[in-house]
Amino acid sequence: MNLLDDIKNRVRPGECRILLPETHDVRVLKAAVQLQKESFCRTVVLGDPAAVARRLRELGAAPDSLRKEPPARIRGHTHAADDK
Repeated sequence: MNLLDDIKNRVRPGECRILLPETHDVRVLKAAVQLQKESFCRTVVLGDPAAVARRLRELGAAPDSLRKEPPARIRGHTHAADDK
């Protein structure tokens, strides 16, 4: 099973917001873009907004297609996201 199928099996369509923290992993960004395109759920990615936007452009996705949150804005997050 791939990452996108795993996410879809864990959440109900349209009724949730999902936070994806591992934005250094291209699979996570691709899954986030696809979930957003399908309107499956509200997708938020955790990471430096400029770095995430740059990686999205590298993937050919529109940087504005996803909500991006810096780690400090997420309650309970205690360490900085990896910016690889």
